[in-house]
Amino acid sequence: MTTEQELHQALAKLKQVMREALGDHERDLFGDIATRIAGGHPDENVKDELAEKAVEFEVSHPTLAKTIKEVMETLKNMGV
Repeated sequence: MTTEQELHQALAKLKQVMREALGDHERDLFGDIATRIAGGHPDENVKDELAEKAVEFEVSHPTLAKTIKEVMETLKNMGV
Protein backbone atom coordinates (compact mmCIF):
# COMPACT_ATOMS: atom_id res chain seq x y z
CA MET A 1 0.00 0.00 0.00
CA THR A 2 1.39 3.40 -0.93
CA THR A 3 1.67 6.23 1.53
CA GLU A 4 -1.02 8.12 -0.37
CA GLN A 5 -3.37 5.14 -0.06
CA GLU A 6 -2.55 4.96 3.63
CA LEU A 7 -3.42 8.65 3.96
CA HIS A 8 -6.78 8.18 2.24
CA GLN A 9 -7.51 5.18 4.47
CA ALA A 10 -6.52 7.11 7.60
CA LEU A 11 -8.68 10.09 6.55
CA ALA A 12 -11.67 7.83 5.91
CA LYS A 13 -11.24 6.36 9.39
CA LEU A 14 -10.88 9.85 10.85
CA LYS A 15 -14.11 11.01 9.23
CA GLN A 16 -15.95 7.94 10.53
CA VAL A 17 -14.69 8.44 14.07
CA MET A 18 -15.52 12.16 13.89
CA ARG A 19 -19.12 11.35 12.88
CA GLU A 20 -19.43 9.02 15.86
CA ALA A 21 -17.66 11.16 18.46
CA LEU A 22 -18.40 14.80 17.67
CA GLY A 23 -21.42 17.04 17.46
CA ASP A 24 -22.19 18.95 14.27
CA HIS A 25 -20.41 22.14 15.33
CA GLU A 26 -17.20 20.41 16.44
CA ARG A 27 -17.26 18.22 13.34
CA ASP A 28 -17.56 21.26 11.07
CA LEU A 29 -14.64 23.02 12.74
CA PHE A 30 -12.44 19.97 12.62
CA GLY A 31 -13.64 18.81 9.21
CA ASP A 32 -11.90 21.77 7.57
CA ILE A 33 -8.54 20.32 8.56
CA ALA A 34 -9.40 16.91 7.09
CA THR A 35 -10.66 18.55 3.90
CA ARG A 36 -7.40 20.46 3.45
CA ILE A 37 -5.44 17.24 3.85
CA ALA A 38 -7.69 15.27 1.49
CA GLY A 39 -7.48 18.07 -1.06
CA GLY A 40 -3.74 17.53 -1.25
CA HIS A 41 -2.80 20.75 0.55
CA PRO A 42 -1.35 19.59 3.86
CA ASP A 43 1.19 22.00 5.28
CA GLU A 44 3.00 22.70 8.52
CA ASN A 45 -0.09 24.44 9.90
CA VAL A 46 -2.14 21.28 9.38
CA LYS A 47 0.33 19.27 11.44
CA ASP A 48 0.17 21.82 14.24
CA GLU A 49 -3.63 21.89 14.15
CA LEU A 50 -3.80 18.09 14.22
CA ALA A 51 -1.43 18.00 17.19
CA GLU A 52 -3.61 20.51 19.06
CA LYS A 53 -6.76 18.49 18.31
CA ALA A 54 -5.11 15.25 19.43
CA VAL A 55 -4.31 16.81 22.80
CA GLU A 56 -7.76 18.43 23.02
CA PHE A 57 -9.56 15.11 22.45
CA GLU A 58 -7.18 12.86 24.42
CA VAL A 59 -9.47 12.56 27.44
CA SER A 60 -12.94 13.17 26.01
CA HIS A 61 -12.51 11.16 22.78
CA PRO A 62 -9.46 8.87 23.05
CA THR A 63 -10.31 6.92 19.88
CA LEU A 64 -10.48 10.16 17.92
CA ALA A 65 -7.16 11.31 19.40
CA LYS A 66 -5.55 8.00 18.39
CA THR A 67 -6.92 8.31 14.86
CA ILE A 68 -5.62 11.88 14.58
CA LYS A 69 -2.18 10.63 15.59
CA GLU A 70 -2.38 7.97 12.86
CA VAL A 71 -3.07 10.67 10.29
CA MET A 72 -0.16 12.70 11.67
CA GLU A 73 2.15 9.69 11.36
CA THR A 74 1.06 9.09 7.77
CA LEU A 75 1.71 12.73 6.90
CA LYS A 76 5.13 12.46 8.52
CA ASN A 77 5.86 9.40 6.38
CA MET A 78 4.90 11.45 3.33
CA GLY A 79 7.43 14.11 4.30
CA VAL A 80 4.87 16.73 5.33
